[in-house]
Amino acid sequence: MILIPPIQQFSSDYTFSTITVDGKDLINSLALVIAETYISGLLLDGQKLPTTKWYAVEGRHDIKYTELRISSGAHSVHHVDKSVTFLAISTGIEEFNSYGYPAGLNFKSMTMNCSDDNAGTSTKNSGQVCDLGLDPCKDINCLNNGTCVPIGWTGYKCSCPDHFSGQICEIDLCTPFPSDVVFVVDSSRSMGKEFFEMQKQYLINLTKSWIIDDSHFQIAIISFSNIANVEYNFESLSNSTDLPTIISNLKYQGDISQLHLGIKEAGNLLKKRDRKVYYTKVKKYLIVIADGLTTTPQDLKAVDIDDVKTHVVALGEDVSHYYLSKITKQMADVYPPISDRLWNRMLLDLIHPICNVCHESNETDVLIAVDVSRDMDTTDLTTVIPSLMIKLLNMIGLDNADLRLSLVNFADQVDVRFLNQSYSNETQSRTIQRMSYLPRENTKVSNFSDILGHVVNLSNDTDNGARFSAKKIILFISEFKFDIDEKSKDIISKLMSDPFEIFTSGLNLKEESFQNMLDISSSSFHVGTVGDMFANQIDTFIKAFVNQLSYVKCTVN
Repeated sequence: MILIPPIQQFSSDYTFSTITVDGKDLINSLALVIAETYISGLLLDGQKLPTTKWYAVEGRHDIKYTELRISSGAHSVHHVDKSVTFLAISTGIEEFNSYGYPAGLNFKSMTMNCSDDNAGTSTKNSGQVCDLGLDPCKDINCLNNGTCVPIGWTGYKCSCPDHFSGQICEIDLCTPFPSDVVFVVDSSRSMGKEFFEMQKQYLINLTKSWIIDDSHFQIAIISFSNIANVEYNFESLSNSTDLPTIISNLKYQGDISQLHLGIKEAGNLLKKRDRKVYYTKVKKYLIVIADGLTTTPQDLKAVDIDDVKTHVVALGEDVSHYYLSKITKQMADVYPPISDRLWNRMLLDLIHPICNVCHESNETDVLIAVDVSRDMDTTDLTTVIPSLMIKLLNMIGLDNADLRLSLVNFADQVDVRFLNQSYSNETQSRTIQRMSYLPRENTKVSNFSDILGHVVNLSNDTDNGARFSAKKIILFISEFKFDIDEKSKDIISKLMSDPFEIFTSGLNLKEESFQNMLDISSSSFHVGTVGDMFANQIDTFIKAFVNQLSYVKCTVN
């Protein structure tokens, strides 16, 4: 005979041992009784239960029991959710002996708390209503106006209002999901002090709306040069107020670039984390801000971060989008530093679709401006740029109905080739023809600010098909031998907010031309040196640029 404890004494976690008689082992078993809903959460000695058949308790189809054969010695059985209790009985039998006992007790108070109007599962006692502690919702506080619904003997479920989820309705689906984020910051020689400061400002802008506490975001920061340094671990950043100052205090190292060491250290930090908010595991992100000019690019292949969501921000005086894409395994997760693209992409993942705050769109007006002045190399205009254009069109494809293309040439003035044209079966042949023929002019670019102003006006010209609601992207292709005056810089500065993004593709990497290109856009694509274009450079450029044509926009209060 085995004495069965009352339901109130069922536990969620048992540790017990089998019994030997006269030094002999018995045939040992473990009997389990639990609400059917929670069977999948049971673990025996830290592992999922072996395959077994469950039977309904007589009179209760929602309560199931089973019996498992177990080995001699100590064992543990528990439920992954500590709020779920169940019955565990340890038994053993041999020819002339047997045993059986509860594997543990909860030792919960059994006070009856009798009253005339006590609510809950109860019974009559001398004219009074007595609470026997059998209502699983008695001590459960469902948050955000959730309602507790009893399940079985001791189980419960919180029925949550719209936009809330979790075991006790603790998750607001319309706010960013709690996350652990590790930032990896490039402090190497190739980055330089000026662009290192730009990294810090980008970090401050990205995180300005984040709530940093135990229930929302938690952040760690790693810098790398020849070594990786954990500048601030998760425990060091406890509130949003201190974050801008902490970021501003990061120090530039200026040695060789061992990018893989920074990524490896970040992966190790995240793998050690097992944070939960209430009962739910948080999301994990690794965000790398770097130029990709690593000293040992082959070492990137050995870094194992496949189980961590990774984004890369391409920032630096010179940037290798090719190697940065090797970190994320796809160009779509490499972002420019000139917009809020990364944050909106994260919000798409962090906020539930039911909230309808994020919208993906391909509605983009793209204007490509090609330098055809006498400074341009003839081979660039007849071979290199047309080849780039054809590959670009192939990657865009014919099924992108929301995209509009414009092409202009410029030297001392702007020559419009076509404006706001869709790329489809009907327009394919003519578009390829126009984008492949780039006649060289005998004049120079004398005033780039006038060219820039004209290009911007064309991008906004609704009379010629420009769309007010569309994202505006301008791509300048040139050797950038002309000067960038202060008026041009002022125009560019005003354009860098939504809906405009400006990109440059440079065919001449001499120092002066290189700096002119960066003055127009710090998110530049470098596709060759002095007109010579390598296969991986042009393919990397096209993949990176086409990824800018679609975007996510989120509106969060």
